[in-house]
Amino acid sequence: MRDLKDGGARGGGGFQTGAAEVLSSRGGAPGFYRFRHEDAMVTVLSDGRVHSRAPSTTFRGAPPEEIDRLVTDHFLPTDRLVLEENVVCLEIGGGRILFDCGLGSSPLFGGRGGRLVGNMAAAGIDPGTIAAVVLSHGHPDHLGGLVDDSGAKRFPAADVFINRLDFEYWMSEDRTGPVLGAFRDLAIAQLEPYRGRLRFIADGQEILPGVQAVFSPGHTIGHTHFLVSSGGRLLALTADLSRHHLLGVETRWEFSGDFDPRESVETRERHFARFAAERIPILSYHYPWPGLGHIVRHRDGFRFLPTAMDLSG
Repeated sequence: MRDLKDGGARGGGGFQTGAAEVLSSRGGAPGFYRFRHEDAMVTVLSDGRVHSRAPSTTFRGAPPEEIDRLVTDHFLPTDRLVLEENVVCLEIGGGRILFDCGLGSSPLFGGRGGRLVGNMAAAGIDPGTIAAVVLSHGHPDHLGGLVDDSGAKRFPAADVFINRLDFEYWMSEDRTGPVLGAFRDLAIAQLEPYRGRLRFIADGQEILPGVQAVFSPGHTIGHTHFLVSSGGRLLALTADLSRHHLLGVETRWEFSGDFDPRESVETRERHFARFAAERIPILSYHYPWPGLGHIVRHRDGFRFLPTAMDLSG
């Protein structure tokens, strides 16, 4: 992979300003939020939302009426789970890195994604300046924006990073059936154009300056989240380590969409314990917009405390 600084310099890697008036369809709210993490700049970009089945059929570990009661107590609907898609663009070391890239135009998960490129434009970020796209795993709502509807690469200058286990799983012909088959077809269509620029990542590896991969399987066979280090401080980009913030309150509940639900629970508890003990801020892909906050100990489990957005400029 070429030097990120080179990519940033040639592609106009500095963040532009003055585009905040461009709005997405998030109810009239801007589709990006920018903040500084020490020497790094972080821009959270909305790709929209995805919908999942009712919590009482998606969460496992308690009777349906108990699940509905917790959901209702948190002022959430009981007929569906609504999950944000909080894509992160990190400017560090003079270059731009995108962490996951949304659903694209796929009709999967309700087809409510695909807003990433528009919100990148609103934030003044040219897709051509992205030097790396780092994928947490191979699900459609995380890699569906790699190519456009014509099959052309949306990020022509980017290398694409993914765990080899996840890549090989989704490229396997064994992924058949109405759900896995559709996931596999989309993964192939999105990844094939980048085959010459794929980079496989391992646990603990500093895959890019200031970015460490943390193997966190369970949601998928090769799911990986990332620690961003800048100025001596960490920020955890947790991807689908926890798909919904109620899985912090009830950490031991399983999620039906996980590859290995029991392993996912164990992985989540282990990393949540570290985030809480070391007070590491997290940014979750699916938590309420923009997904930034802290994990703290709460009774027998954990709780997500959102960080208020700073709009003071």
